Amino acid sequence: MNVGGELGDDRDRAKVGWIGYVRDQRRQAMLGELADVLQTVGNLIAAFGITDEEVAQAMDDCLERNRERGRL
Repeated sequence: MNVGGELGDDRDRAKVGWIGYVRDQRRQAMLGELADVLQTVGNLIAAFGITDEEVAQAMDDCLERNRERGRL
């Protein structure tokens, strides 16, 4: 019986599981921060009376600028 190999395999699986757990925790934290940003943007849009059409145009302009800069 190769006990050392089996223990090593268990340790490797545990390490992969831990890395996945940490990645998931970081992802959830990032999603929470993104939700905060989106809420703030929505509040600013409402506060300044910006229309859906203005937001759509601004997003189109941003997309075009990024294409020109090779960012997409």
